[in-house]
Amino acid sequence: MNVATQKALFLDALHQVLDNRVFRILAALVLVPVLATLVLGFREQGISLLFGWKTWSYASVAQVFGGSSADVAHAREDWIAAILRIVFQYYAGTIGVIFCIAATAFFVPRLIEKGAADVVFHKPVSRFTLYLARFLAGLLFVGLLSSALAAGMYLGLRLVSGYDDPGILWAAPQLVYVFGLIYVVSMWAGVTTRSSVAAILIAVVFFFCNGCVHRVWILREVQRDLTGAHTPDADIEEDEPPAILRMLGKTLVVAHYVLPKTTDADVMAEKLRRASQRYVYEDPETGLRLDRLPEGYRSVDRDRMQPAPPALRAALGEPLYQARTEDGTGRIELWRRARAVEETPRPDGSTRRRSERASQAAEELGKALAGPDGEPPTTSVLGADDAGGDALHGGILVTVETDQGLVRALVRTSEDEVTTILHVSPSPDAEQELGRVLASFSQVEADSTDPLMELYAQRMTLDAPWRTNPLFSIGSSLAFVAVLLLLGWFRLGRIDF
Repeated sequence: MNVATQKALFLDALHQVLDNRVFRILAALVLVPVLATLVLGFREQGISLLFGWKTWSYASVAQVFGGSSADVAHAREDWIAAILRIVFQYYAGTIGVIFCIAATAFFVPRLIEKGAADVVFHKPVSRFTLYLARFLAGLLFVGLLSSALAAGMYLGLRLVSGYDDPGILWAAPQLVYVFGLIYVVSMWAGVTTRSSVAAILIAVVFFFCNGCVHRVWILREVQRDLTGAHTPDADIEEDEPPAILRMLGKTLVVAHYVLPKTTDADVMAEKLRRASQRYVYEDPETGLRLDRLPEGYRSVDRDRMQPAPPALRAALGEPLYQARTEDGTGRIELWRRARAVEETPRPDGSTRRRSERASQAAEELGKALAGPDGEPPTTSVLGADDAGGDALHGGILVTVETDQGLVRALVRTSEDEVTTILHVSPSPDAEQELGRVLASFSQVEADSTDPLMELYAQRMTLDAPWRTNPLFSIGSSLAFVAVLLLLGWFRLGRIDF
């Protein structure tokens, strides 16, 4: 196939897209969320309309929607995350894909209509090339729309809200990938039935049924992992399920492995988005991350981190991250240790276990920082205002005046660990500097809206078993696409014009 033929096929595909009335409607709908990011700004202090013409605090907005006005530390990130989820998973990822299927379903049936086929199939181009060109035209259709949506929302959030997340751009290839997995079904149905309506109905039903199959499989796999059923040496005693349930289970597994895994696209896109975000430091275990360093501080290489002095080792634990000023007088440090557990015997012979509270850990750290002859430390609960309105809240803030300057530590507890953010500064405006330091930290929260998918996402890694490996997910899905394209081409080759 020469260059002129390739160019003609590309121009034909572009004509199929741009001359589509539904494409123009969808292009207008794409502008709606993009314009929303240009009109509404999600700033630290609240939601602004038209570049500050009117501003609402996150607390007042939370009250309007029935939320708690006290829990607004995550408000900016939560609002942006919710908008991105609604736009890319539901607005574009579900409704948009269905509309795109409806808009492109006629590509193949119209190709083999009497009259059009007489002209097209007399060209010196193979039927497989023409069939593949229609597939690429569908991908181009969605690629233009999804690229405009992702790029527009990224620029809008960055320019108006000051939210720089290049991972948003991963949504464009994600939508093209999902659409391609469904569009091959639409093409196969179109060449088999020669009906655009049948192609739409079959593709949409397949889209939802395929998602349900994979979702049920994920539920089954996560439950089996939590109960240890995948552990080779697991000693699990359970009743033998009925034969009908065993058969349904095997059918589910076979269907999952054969069908394309559209649900995995959301998981992989979210993991790529998180990986593309730029942070100074992120602790994968606690989800605590340092978004930026205050001016004048430099990160310390891990092999040059200094351990805690003996008097503070029990209270601080091991260093996770350290930063210093040029003269070494200012320090920002992140420490972690195991959370102490107090065991108290009960009269009935059992043992009561009580985990160490943040206030107890803060009290011990304060005593260790002050020393036997120092000024007594002060403690307070950290509120959203103290944290600069950012994502850290609920910890205990310890303040101690020492010879090195003002030492302040934020002590926070998780399920099994105590995490401490330590700040030392001789600066006269140390308190204001602490606010900037705390505002630089944030907390990565699990997607509480869908804990099932969060657990599944944690298991989907490149070194995971093949059943939860993204390479197998992509490879098997692309194999499905290849098989459906070959079946469609085979059917097209048997049509006598």
